[in-house]
Amino acid sequence: MANDDDPTNPLDPNTSSHADEVPDASWWEAVSQSEDVADFEPAELLHLRLADLAQRAHESEGSSSVRARTLTAMARATSAMLNPDSWDEPFSPACESRESRTVVPSDLDAVELTLLAQALPIIEPVVLRARIADVVWTYQVPRYPAVALMATDAYLAVPLTWDAWVRSGRDSYRRVVELARRQGKPGAAVLEKLTSTLVAFLASDRGSDYLQAQVSEVLRGAGKTTLEQARALGERLEELATHTTRGSRAERALLREASAWWNLGQREECACRCQAMVADSYATEAEIRMASNRPALGASGPLEKSLEALRLLPRKYCTAHGLEEVINQRQQRLRELRELSLEEMTPFEQEPIEIYEFVKKAQDRVSGLERPAALLALSRIAPLFDLDEQTESAREHLAGGILRLLTRSTMSGDGRKVSVGAGDAASEPSKQEIIDELVSRNHHRIGLVVQALIAPALEVISTEHRFDLAFVETVCRESPTVPIRHAGLWARGIWHGLNGDMPSALSLLVPQIEQMVRLRVKAQGRHTLYIGDNGVETEKALGSLLDMPESKVFLGEDLAFELQSLLLEQVGSNLRNEIAHGLVTDAVLWGAASVYIWWLCLHMVLAPYELKDIGEESGEESSRGA
Repeated sequence: MANDDDPTNPLDPNTSSHADEVPDASWWEAVSQSEDVADFEPAELLHLRLADLAQRAHESEGSSSVRARTLTAMARATSAMLNPDSWDEPFSPACESRESRTVVPSDLDAVELTLLAQALPIIEPVVLRARIADVVWTYQVPRYPAVALMATDAYLAVPLTWDAWVRSGRDSYRRVVELARRQGKPGAAVLEKLTSTLVAFLASDRGSDYLQAQVSEVLRGAGKTTLEQARALGERLEELATHTTRGSRAERALLREASAWWNLGQREECACRCQAMVADSYATEAEIRMASNRPALGASGPLEKSLEALRLLPRKYCTAHGLEEVINQRQQRLRELRELSLEEMTPFEQEPIEIYEFVKKAQDRVSGLERPAALLALSRIAPLFDLDEQTESAREHLAGGILRLLTRSTMSGDGRKVSVGAGDAASEPSKQEIIDELVSRNHHRIGLVVQALIAPALEVISTEHRFDLAFVETVCRESPTVPIRHAGLWARGIWHGLNGDMPSALSLLVPQIEQMVRLRVKAQGRHTLYIGDNGVETEKALGSLLDMPESKVFLGEDLAFELQSLLLEQVGSNLRNEIAHGLVTDAVLWGAASVYIWWLCLHMVLAPYELKDIGEESGEESSRGA
């Protein structure tokens, strides 16, 4: 690396013959005090403001002026989304499709990077200074240690308040960890500073419950705490949890952090105690929900999560603390609630939408909402396939259909014959014929639903909101649908889809659907193993699992058919098998079926939620209340 005394150091204003043309402090006042920009907004939200300033400079001074070119480079540098934990690709496009994408900092040329470096010393808004310094250090050659330290200092200047934290603080502090790890001794000093700052914050009485839990998570990621500090933090986070509302998500967030710190402090007994308290918190929430309008439906989800949390505990701990009996009692209670929930279910009806109004109504349903409400609206933007109604219709259609006189073949995308239907109009339609007809109907329906409802709505919320991975992880971790040990994988799959990356989303989510179904069937006491030769045990695949009555108990007939239609049927998309065998093509993974299966996963994650639930998950509802 070059040193700070290098005569070509771009931070030295003497190296620029146009220093007087570089934007001065009055421009940063226009950025930071704009009514459209709140304090400590993410850098990407400054992009439009900077682009406006650049346009004004072009009009007043000409396109060749250093000021205009510098502001244009800043607008380009701030348009991308920050991926704080990624070293190889720290910035991703704000919008991306198969054909195009928006600009990312790696598109900047050497001249633009030099202009940004020369402007760094006078940039005042700390979030903007952090982004520009980060971009310059990441992409300029050679790299200058002073630029990296300028970036970390600016990131750490974001205060530890809830408003600043949810806007840019969480990503800023996580980015500091990633930058400092590769800075040798100066980086070690930065990590020490970050650690002492966050430890002091957690020891104080500042901040909300969610803020304390999230600060603790960032602190663990820094990896600079001692054994004694880890134990003290475990004790502190456990203490903070006792001051929160019993049965709340905030209580569980703090307890999970306490358990993690106790593990780092090599106190397994204390870590297990906190994990058991997480299970008790879910059980408390279940009892609270028993007072709701539909008590069984509301209480069964938290009770399932309570049992999952208990099953993560070591057997010896459960035996020593009498938790096996607790597990048995809660399992019995869950069975009772599931039986009651069938009586509480009511059909969900939606006003019919004329074809020409599909897109507009879908966009209107999600536009202008807060982030949790928009995501919930997207998950319910379309009805599921009505299996009962369509089965009767398909049977009548096939019984009098002339097409049954012909032999029908289905070909895969790579030319393989995957299904044959022999012509026979004399007999009643077979079960397989009816299934094939239903799969075909669903295939055509999905194309319309995606183009007219899901895709337009997804485009709107992607424009109006930023869904960071941490937000999606929080939602998935608390969803009764998502297995606890798989919440991170579900979150990444949902997050990739929200960012338009359907191939990555499906690569993660399709296997997770199978495991989710398997665990649900097991939870109902059924075995999911084949016993083969020599007693070798093999897990049943998704097709066998969906055939089991237990899978339809929690999925419902309609959703179970949708999964079968999309993932398994040869006359359909057959996504599960195509992906598993590497036969899937680019076109399929960017197609309507892939978008729809991603949307089904989002629907399953959010189906148990009401708006207040997802608002609490993200902490946004509590922040507005504050």
